[in-house]
Amino acid sequence: MKINKLAVLALLGAFVFNSCTDDNDDLIELIPEGDYTDGFFVVNEGGFNDGGTVSFISDDLNTVEQNIFNVVNHNADDLGVFTQSIFFDDSRAYVISNGSNLITVVDRYTFELIDVIDEGLSFPRYGTVLDGKAYVTNQDDYTTNADDYVAIIDLTTLTVEKSVVIGNYVEKIQENEGLLYIQGSAFGSGNKINVFDPSTEAVLKSITTAEGLDSFEVVGDVVYTIGGGKFQEFSKSTGAEVSSLSFTTLNNPVNLDVENGLAYFTNGKAVYSMLISVLEEPVTPLLTYESNSAFGVMYGFSVKNDRIYIADGGDFSSDSFVEIYTLDGALLKNIPVGLAPNGFYFN
Repeated sequence: MKINKLAVLALLGAFVFNSCTDDNDDLIELIPEGDYTDGFFVVNEGGFNDGGTVSFISDDLNTVEQNIFNVVNHNADDLGVFTQSIFFDDSRAYVISNGSNLITVVDRYTFELIDVIDEGLSFPRYGTVLDGKAYVTNQDDYTTNADDYVAIIDLTTLTVEKSVVIGNYVEKIQENEGLLYIQGSAFGSGNKINVFDPSTEAVLKSITTAEGLDSFEVVGDVVYTIGGGKFQEFSKSTGAEVSSLSFTTLNNPVNLDVENGLAYFTNGKAVYSMLISVLEEPVTPLLTYESNSAFGVMYGFSVKNDRIYIADGGDFSSDSFVEIYTLDGALLKNIPVGLAPNGFYFN
């Protein structure tokens, strides 16, 4: 995984030699060097008495490293309480821990500590990067959603420069063509996707979904949502509903992921898929998995690189596992990870 430095130097030497002998301006793109270049991260939420951690798994599933932040940064504080998510820019990873109101900034390929952001955050959840700034959703407190806000972070100074109150729930956030789509629901309540314009630092419009919106994806000209017993498609430009499917057999599917014309989602311990061009409720699952967890079934879910990724929350007091499957539902590997794994982030 880690590129041999001599090999890189040799490659650079060959490039310089060719530049001197050939009249061309072609450039080569060097692959970033680091132990965590080719693979994905698993965020382990942790608990009140155990800080969150991050596991790394190589793309070939043969290399697994646990608690990589502490392994790399021996003398640093840990990631904090309730590690929630990771977002990236070109060279850095930003690890959000909402129980500590903390974002830990590391090199995304070596996981070496760069800095921390520990001011201007209040129960941060998810983030994204656009034009040198990070936008992080903050739920502030549990008593009301009226004060939920987006923290705008200058990535040069790593400071929160402004907080913008959204006016309803904030949760996952996705950038698409210069606009930010912010999930206006959390923990089973809410029915909005707020379209935020970074140029004006205000909500441009809101898309109204079924109550209990669980997750969404913006693909092409369409915003796809699932939750409240419905799969819905909305026009990205107008926000109007284009089509919808009300589930009759499946009990409130969740965890939407849209890939290559298929909508993947979960229902209990099963994963389903359906063609978004047809919108017919599937009968047979792609796969089912074994879990004894009372509250952590499908605690993390993703479809990426022609694979299905499942994280099981376990008993939330001891380490648990993730499983990786083919798109046909064949199990590739069961891998032990940390306490309460809740998501996958691909490097």
